[in-house]
Amino acid sequence: ATIGDIVAKIFPYILTLSGFLLFIFLTSAGLDYMLASGDPKKMEAAKEKLTAAIIGFIIVFTAFWIFQIINYIFGLK
Repeated sequence: ATIGDIVAKIFPYILTLSGFLLFIFLTSAGLDYMLASGDPKKMEAAKEKLTAAIIGFIIVFTAFWIFQIINYIFGLK
C-alpha cells in the first residue's frame, strides 16, 4: 500500500472525528458562555474557545477540499 492509499482510507475517519470534536467544543464553549454569569474573563475565555473551534473546523474543511481537488486533478480514486 502506498502513502496515498493509507491517507485515503484514514481520511473519512479523521473527518468524522473532527466533526464530533467540533460539536463537543461548540457545546462546551456555549455552556461556558452561558455559565459565565457576566464575568468578562470567563466570557472572553468562552469566546476564544469558540473561535479556536471554528478555526479548527475551517482548517479541516479546507484540507478536505484540497484533498478532493488533488484527487480530481490527478484522477485518483
